[in-house]
Amino acid sequence: MGITSFDPREVRQFMEQQSRNYYGDTYHLIIKNCNHFSDDICYKLTGKRIPKWVNRLARIGILNSELNAFCQTTVSQEDYPKAFD
Repeated sequence: MGITSFDPREVRQFMEQQSRNYYGDTYHLIIKNCNHFSDDICYKLTGKRIPKWVNRLARIGILNSELNAFCQTTVSQEDYPKAFD
């Protein structure tokens, strides 16, 4: 994606700071997924964004409110026991 001016120690500190914004219970398939994380980190380290096509499916999902509502639902083992076998 590019080159950063940060040295390895600075990258480590930067990533530790960013981890406060990206933790498990804030993950959302459509609006805050691993591609959003990658884009944010790449931009802050290099000034370049990831290619737009990488997160195209999530952008399409934003338009579909039913899909968005489904992605916010927590699935438990009691709901779908066979999915956890």
